[in-house]
Amino acid sequence: MARTAVVAGTATAVSNRVSRRQANRWASQDAPAYEPYPEQQYAEPLRQLPARLVRERDRIVGTVGPHWPRAVLATVGRWTFDYLTLLAAVAAVGGGARPGLVLLGFCAAQVLAQIPATPGGLGFVEAGLTAMLVLAGVDAGAAVLATFAYRLVSYWLALPVGAVAWVVHRRRYAADAVATA
Repeated sequence: MARTAVVAGTATAVSNRVSRRQANRWASQDAPAYEPYPEQQYAEPLRQLPARLVRERDRIVGTVGPHWPRAVLATVGRWTFDYLTLLAAVAAVGGGARPGLVLLGFCAAQVLAQIPATPGGLGFVEAGLTAMLVLAGVDAGAAVLATFAYRLVSYWLALPVGAVAWVVHRRRYAADAVATA
């Protein structure tokens, strides 16, 4: 399991480094000087994408600043607790799968959550995670139950907490926003 985590972390770090280098190369190049046809209006945002990516990266670095280790620790801690939630759900239904294989299923579910067709990858994550747990050796019925238990804790229970936090935030800072405007 530790070896899988190290390989996944190294692959992510290398991927981030390569993409940062490529974004800098793209930003330093001049865009080709041609006018798109009227039916190719979508080409304009793509020409500005490299510069926009660099701007966004600089904005994030400016926001996080010297506190980047704390931000990385918080992100890794969130992923770790999320993974442990999935492990607990699999153990609760008697899945008995190897933790390394469950980690692979967890990573696949995180990728599927990025599909923008539904909020939070709703539907895609459940289908993909159930299939990955079955491939990891969990019985199909137990995989469905573990997936729904995991998504209940990691996705659905966070929604009411977020709604309450939003209401509290609006009430607390609404007067400040009106006063400064």
